[in-house]
Amino acid sequence: MPRTQSSKVTSSSFWDHPITTIEEAISLRKQIGSLQQRLDSIVGRTGTSANASTARPASGASTLKGRKLSPETLGKMRAAQQARWTKSRETSDTSAIPASVGSTGGKAKRILSPQARDKMAAAQEARWSKQEKSGELIVRSEMIKLPKKGGGMTPEQRARISAALKARWTAKKKGEAAAKTS
Repeated sequence: MPRTQSSKVTSSSFWDHPITTIEEAISLRKQIGSLQQRLDSIVGRTGTSANASTARPASGASTLKGRKLSPETLGKMRAAQQARWTKSRETSDTSAIPASVGSTGGKAKRILSPQARDKMAAAQEARWSKQEKSGELIVRSEMIKLPKKGGGMTPEQRARISAALKARWTAKKKGEAAAKTS
């Protein structure tokens, strides 16, 4: 069916309205909010169903999975928690954490005693000797040749870079001195 009239699509954005209309809408929104609060205080609600997710409990009360806790109950819970913390502090032995804990945030590191290290080394040696007897290839850390760290520069390259940096530094200092005098 062909259209004879052109239909205009108008976008009704919030900002398309005049300022006075926008100000009036904001004023109405504030009035609605204050009236809603008055109604809730009269009825004894802490929030409406539409506003339940953002509603805060009344002063002195707390919610625990949607239940309102009385100030007395909250006081008992706080006292019990403080007692638990006091008990755990009294029973914790600060000397149980070794001095080598360092920056682990108070958690003890696993530190091997020299006897345990020797026992582990002996067990590894036994495994290696067993592998040697069976003819298997043994790869030990001493056998792996790691490249030496040196930055990959020869002494001549280092000297050339150093001389270039010194020349740049002196040129910069001369330029600063000339700028101060002029």
